[in-house]
Amino acid sequence: MRSERSKRRILTAAVLAGVIVLAALGAVLMYEAQNISFTGNTIYSDEELKEMLFSGYADRNYILRSIKGWFADEKEIPFIDRVEVSWGPERTLEVVVYEKEIIGYITYMGSIMYFDRDGYVVESSSELIRDVPEISGLEFSQIVLGEKLDVGDEKAFTQILNLTQWLREADIDADDIFFDSDFDAYVTVGKIRTALGSMDYMQEKIAELSGILKALEGREGTLYLDTYDPYNTDPSYLFKEKQ
Repeated sequence: MRSERSKRRILTAAVLAGVIVLAALGAVLMYEAQNISFTGNTIYSDEELKEMLFSGYADRNYILRSIKGWFADEKEIPFIDRVEVSWGPERTLEVVVYEKEIIGYITYMGSIMYFDRDGYVVESSSELIRDVPEISGLEFSQIVLGEKLDVGDEKAFTQILNLTQWLREADIDADDIFFDSDFDAYVTVGKIRTALGSMDYMQEKIAELSGILKALEGREGTLYLDTYDPYNTDPSYLFKEKQ
């Protein structure tokens, strides 16, 4: 009799365990993503991020991904600070991408070293990303990933930051920003190189440049805005066409 009761208990427990397992499996399968949406990404396309972040089944299942995240760090991707993943309507994984803030890059010993607004080198890569200017002409004894660039003058980065911000506000995508030994600035946009001179009235110079670049579209040469005079109500600037 006891043996029969024990068998029934074991069978009941097994059936209950099976039901629990099936229910858990069903719940997990319900959270398998049918779609993945991204916001905040400008460097990588949606397809590139899908390949890098969601290549495996566990990555595309919200429950399994959450469990996996308890035991492992998020994948590290160049130029990406972090991502936040949430479960949205219509079985969609909603991914918010937080990119590293980059204001420029320096070419150093064959590598492209990207730095942020505080002058810290945040990424080393062989990949060029669009809309990030190369900063050239500055001297460095060494450049180390994760450490601050040493240019000898702390205000230099404030000036670089201001210059890059003003260029972005004016919707000017500079290819290169060059500083000479006097810290006079030269900006290259396409085939137009512009001598901006010192940082005095730099925001006003960039406002002038924005309008002039449209007029010079299709041409090649050097524009001289270093003669900018805020008191001149009818200015004219020298443009030397490349021969």
